[in-house]
Amino acid sequence: MTPAAARRSALLVVGLLAVYLLALQALLRPGGGLRGRYFIRGEGGGEIPVHERVDRSLDFPVPQRLDAAYIFNWDMRKHGFPAALPPYSIHWDGLLRVPESGTYGFSMDAQGETLLKIDGSPVEMQPDTLTERPLAAGWHPIALDYALGQGDARLVLSWQRPGRPSRPIPPEFFAVDAAAVAAASSRRALGWVVLAIGAAAALAVPILGRRARGAAADLVASLRAGRVTLALGAIMILAALLRFHDYALVPFHHETADEYQHAWEGWSLLHQGVPMAWSTCPDRYPVSQAIDFRWFGDRYVVVHPYYDHPPLFSVLVGLASSLGQRATYQLPWAFLSGTLPVMRLVPIALSLLGIVM
Repeated sequence: MTPAAARRSALLVVGLLAVYLLALQALLRPGGGLRGRYFIRGEGGGEIPVHERVDRSLDFPVPQRLDAAYIFNWDMRKHGFPAALPPYSIHWDGLLRVPESGTYGFSMDAQGETLLKIDGSPVEMQPDTLTERPLAAGWHPIALDYALGQGDARLVLSWQRPGRPSRPIPPEFFAVDAAAVAAASSRRALGWVVLAIGAAAALAVPILGRRARGAAADLVASLRAGRVTLALGAIMILAALLRFHDYALVPFHHETADEYQHAWEGWSLLHQGVPMAWSTCPDRYPVSQAIDFRWFGDRYVVVHPYYDHPPLFSVLVGLASSLGQRATYQLPWAFLSGTLPVMRLVPIALSLLGIVM
């Protein structure tokens, strides 16, 4: 077998392995979660919807995990310019699975106002105490209302099962509705079948490859010849898994503000022909060429034409931001429309390319 043929075989196996792992991840991913509806509160106390999503658990020990739902889905046409995050409220609802009948203790660690209901009945929560409630095994309707006027958001709902220590309620004990329960059960059953087929194939190929002839023997021989390509492909798959894990959230918004710097520079250069971005040296620019503002509580001094860094990388990030922007901002603030989950695709792709190089 020629080296080129061995590389092609190894690349084919790597591609199949990547597709197989993606399928397993989709089928065996942890199910569960509650429907969360995110609102901001207007001056008259009314609620204005911002976003809706399924939250796997009610475990938000740091404010950024709740704030991200607003920052990544803000519509300036509806909600105005977000100099600071306004008071907001969140409503979760769904089902809670009780694994065994008994008395369960519930506790809430929260900054703000909360109201927990199980089976439609309020559960009176006190700080640093467990509120006990007898529950029968099975699924129970659950709802939680959360409101924050000011300060850093924090919300962790924990329970204490009979004979066990208190801990945040895991995702597998939540469900959006009965249909989601049935769909998750079918999906995971199919996932276990796919996993078993893959494991059987992984065991069968080396055994059959010991024979002198046959397709399995040819495959094993080609993989041995292309083992360097195969190893590189495995490293690429592992690197991608690590990079995409929680990539849309961590680092948090403004924790690495350079991400916005490059995205804004590239976006403005593509759309307006003049680069603009926040600068660490705003005093080097004329006052007439600087815009000093606060965005979700963080201060930025955006200058134009921006020349702190060369624009090649920024153009790529700006292009991705333009193609994938979800929020809608009006001029002159349209450059704020890009979101971190979209911006980060470019450096992730370049870092994977760097591994190959």
